Amino acid sequence: MTREASRSGNAASDEDFTTAVLAEVPGDGKLLRLVNRGHPGPYLIHDGVIERLDATRPQLPLGMGLGTVATPDGDALTDVFRLPAGALLLMITDGVTEARDRTGTFYDPCASTTLTGRFMDPGDLVRAVTADVARWTCDGHQDDMAILAVARRGGRPPG
Repeated sequence: MTREASRSGNAASDEDFTTAVLAEVPGDGKLLRLVNRGHPGPYLIHDGVIERLDATRPQLPLGMGLGTVATPDGDALTDVFRLPAGALLLMITDGVTEARDRTGTFYDPCASTTLTGRFMDPGDLVRAVTADVARWTCDGHQDDMAILAVARRGGRPPG
């Protein structure tokens, strides 16, 4: 989650909202369900390929109205993605995607050759993203970043 607030002088403006991505992995671990409330989409890394999981049913950020939680037919506004064994899910804040290089170009995890490697450990992926953003910005990054990586291990789920 990221909280955004626009400020004009010392007084807060009417823009005060929080972006969020809610993720759920059902018991068998084969699927990923996402609800995106205005947040940068997560990334799925599997077999050396990185893919951004864009919302097909985007929602307003929290604090900008309740939005719709279901279609008129009662279907939940949730995106469902396949989560293959051995995949990593990378969730980041806009402090990562809005990091700029010397020319002002935003950092794009999908364009990074560093992130297409095969990561076995979520911690290794977090360290790689952190180092890649530092390299991209020539260590001049000013915004805060939150990075979360989780892995779907191969084999049978416990239970």
